[in-house]
Amino acid sequence: MNKIDVFIVNYFCAHDTAHAIGHLGHDDHWRFWVIDNSHDDAQWTLLQSELAKLPIPIELIRAPSNLGFGNACNTLFAKSQGDYCLLLNPDAQISAADLKALSRSLDKAPTFAALAPLMRWQDSDEWQIPTMTPQTSIHQIGQAIANWHPRLLLAAWRRYYQAQRSVVAAQNIVTQAFLSGAILLIRRSAIHQISPKDHSLFDARFFMFFEDADLSRRLRLGGFQLGIVPSAQAAHLYQHKLHKNQLMQDSYAQYEALYQAWFRRFKPAWMFFDKLVRRFSRAHTPTNVASSLAQLNQALGNRHLIAWSPSPTVMPAIWRNLTEQSGPSFTSHSWDALIPGQYYGVVIDQDSTLTWIGFERV
Repeated sequence: MNKIDVFIVNYFCAHDTAHAIGHLGHDDHWRFWVIDNSHDDAQWTLLQSELAKLPIPIELIRAPSNLGFGNACNTLFAKSQGDYCLLLNPDAQISAADLKALSRSLDKAPTFAALAPLMRWQDSDEWQIPTMTPQTSIHQIGQAIANWHPRLLLAAWRRYYQAQRSVVAAQNIVTQAFLSGAILLIRRSAIHQISPKDHSLFDARFFMFFEDADLSRRLRLGGFQLGIVPSAQAAHLYQHKLHKNQLMQDSYAQYEALYQAWFRRFKPAWMFFDKLVRRFSRAHTPTNVASSLAQLNQALGNRHLIAWSPSPTVMPAIWRNLTEQSGPSFTSHSWDALIPGQYYGVVIDQDSTLTWIGFERV
């Protein structure tokens, strides 16, 4: 088994960082690297204290300032030497057995530069996180067109649903165009090949967000493949945090300038088209049916909530696990994990009819 460097970027989340390391545990085949981006004395002291409780060797580095996710990972990549490196978010969890399954798959697939596991939302088997949405202008335009009419939206959503189901049901590596950096095993030699001058993992121009989309593109342009290993399972305690929207928009503008310059030239026309679609769209935004878990369960009755999202189109969506179809709605644990805000869901009736609903977590 190849040597693995496990990278974790800490930013005011010492408890989560320690939990992620403790969940994976010690193994002679991997080495933990933690860099603290917090630039805060109290957080640094807490992080040291939390990691000292673990009977695991850890290389701990204090960044001189908040370097951003990409540059922090570049720092760890430059200091480490393992054959593979695992990007692991502090709010993500992967077991030793599942990491070994990823590593064995990468050993046997020399044309693949990076592999990811199937990811659950939170720490239960109730919901699954979707594969990464294609970060292309064509996909963006397609989403807008699909929102024009309910039949178009239904067709697009069913295609999206079937694509997600096929990934879960697959027995071998499923090739992907883009992979999320939340939990990602990367072949070091592939990075050296696509970054021959400085051997940097990420483009330093991305402070946070879209650095994984950029990396995915560069690896594919370098002749490598990307994939998901369905037999490997992991969890991501993801939450949609509104205060990060501006940072995400700024990163997207940088990404768009690099890869979609032609699209930027038509930005005024695109914005006009998008506003037109939103104004005259016949694929209406569903009205709210609930503002509490009890109200949602009452509104659903015997119907099943099979997907939900902050997006009115429910694309991308958090999916109900295909093996956990008995419950009509959220458990109280999953409902409590939602941050306050507006959400949308897709409900399936007993006759397989799909219905869009809205609900609010207050």
